[in-house]
Amino acid sequence: MPIIKRLGLVELEPTWRAMQEANKSRTSETPDEIWLLEHTPVFTLGLAGKREHVLAPGDVPVIKIDRGGQVTYHGPGQLVVYLLLDIKRLGFGVKGLVKKIEQSVIDLLAEYGIDSFRKSGMPGVYVKSPSPQPMQGALPAASGSRSAGEAHAPPNPGYTLPHEGGGAR
Repeated sequence: MPIIKRLGLVELEPTWRAMQEANKSRTSETPDEIWLLEHTPVFTLGLAGKREHVLAPGDVPVIKIDRGGQVTYHGPGQLVVYLLLDIKRLGFGVKGLVKKIEQSVIDLLAEYGIDSFRKSGMPGVYVKSPSPQPMQGALPAASGSRSAGEAHAPPNPGYTLPHEGGGAR
């Protein structure tokens, strides 16, 4: 059974560094952990992210990280779930972890009567919206090593941000 930590509102960079350290020091006996939190306002640039994709960050920090994806906004009100798991011990890889996260989000949304789905070749969970374009509801991002993986799934609609003057494309 994983250890569940409720961290509240925390800055991304020290939390990210703590996850990296936890994974580096992991042994075969280290229990898995689930961290539940919100981040103070921040844009992250994933491995495919480019600074010019952050259109008007204002006072919101932009941090380059070691995860997939491009630009993601994190801020108060978004539940972020970090999974510090020994994926080798659990018997699946990073892609398997992402699929399990996506399915758990789809199942949870269905319990609330929200129709959601995956898109082939595009990680994430999408929900139907009033506009012709589906809205992205959660985007699992993962990084891992031979013995550990971490992932987050912030609700990230991408078309509206809760602060003035910011944006990403």
